Amino acid sequence: MRIVYLQYFLDVAQYRSIAKAARANFISPQGMSRVIRELEQEFGCSLVERFPNSLQLSDIGVELLPQIQKVVDEYKTLHESIDLISEREAEKNASKLFLYTESNVRFFVPYKMFKSLPGVRGSVSTYEMDSTMVFDAIRAHANQVQKAEAKIGAIALFGTERKGVFDVLDGFLASGDFAYCPYLRTPSVVLVSSDSEMAAKGTVTREDEYSLPVAANSEGLSYLLETILGENKIHFDEVDAFDDRIKKVKEGEAITFAPSTYLAMPETDASGIAALSPEAPCTVEFGFVGTAEDIAGDPFAEFCASLDDFYKNVDSGIGFELLDRTQLRKR
Repeated sequence: MRIVYLQYFLDVAQYRSIAKAARANFISPQGMSRVIRELEQEFGCSLVERFPNSLQLSDIGVELLPQIQKVVDEYKTLHESIDLISEREAEKNASKLFLYTESNVRFFVPYKMFKSLPGVRGSVSTYEMDSTMVFDAIRAHANQVQKAEAKIGAIALFGTERKGVFDVLDGFLASGDFAYCPYLRTPSVVLVSSDSEMAAKGTVTREDEYSLPVAANSEGLSYLLETILGENKIHFDEVDAFDDRIKKVKEGEAITFAPSTYLAMPETDASGIAALSPEAPCTVEFGFVGTAEDIAGDPFAEFCASLDDFYKNVDSGIGFELLDRTQLRKR
């Protein structure tokens, strides 16, 4: 169980609405409903009572609410302590920049790069955050009186052609002196087994996409795929770790979707998989959030320059576009 699922339950309890809680957390109503069902299955009880036009907590949901709130609060307190320790270590190690990353950062930034850049620290691949947790971390950093280092959040926005995909980001930007710096835009690809008929054809049709389960680990991604492929025509094989998704693909048990830049990452093991263009690829945008001061600072500029150097050597045939970083999104 992911801690963010408990936060989602608290939001459902607060808003008394799946749709409103979903909007507040940058996921789809379908994704939020799926999370609540997973919690109910794990707890072995009903947490909410659903009616045609309303929702309320079940008696057990009401009973568990304060305990779940306590767990989430203690988790946030733990992260506040980690931030204080982080600031102390930054002063000790002369760190200039800390990067909060959601799990999808692996598609855009090579892990080894974080390890090799002087003055840069971060939680890359080892700790999965979603966008809302990244936003919370940046807000907490903004409220600190003394800041030993700049702190930036890396986020991915799936399906930027969809209406409302930037709404939660804009809500975050409106909550303080924050900025979003766009960095890269890329299409999605379908990853299939290299031994499959799809790989032999070199193309993926809609019927091909319906023929196998889709391995996915993101509520937002699940919603996007439902929108693209048709809610009633795909079957999800929900897998938390991306490496497990790739394993299922290589074994021919499922297909999955990823930004095309995944193929450019040095850590990517492409053996046994083929990347094909879907009939209707979605657009994925990758960028950074932080205080306006940190986004405008030299440590972040130096980091982006190093990332630029990496992409200068990436085959343009993969299909990506580096964006104008001066076109900041603010409140």
